[in-house]
Amino acid sequence: MSNILAILLGLICIVGGGWLIAYWWDLVKEFLGGFVGIFLVFLGLLIAAIGVTELRSAAEERRLREELKAEELKAQQEAGEEKKTE
Repeated sequence: MSNILAILLGLICIVGGGWLIAYWWDLVKEFLGGFVGIFLVFLGLLIAAIGVTELRSAAEERRLREELKAEELKAQQEAGEEKKTE
């Protein structure tokens, strides 16, 4: 029973929303005109933030790889010195 009620309420909202959009069409156009600019600004901020995060992540990964290589070289040098002392 609750599924049928949800479908009916959804249909009522769709019809009512469509009617209100048609009734206030001039206001809807003004809202969309203003909203597009604001949306693009926030979208640009989001994309820039993702780009900065990716750059930081790549730099951190590069730094960790270099540290790992340095540790491996140090371990190899220590192993080579131990063989020489034997």
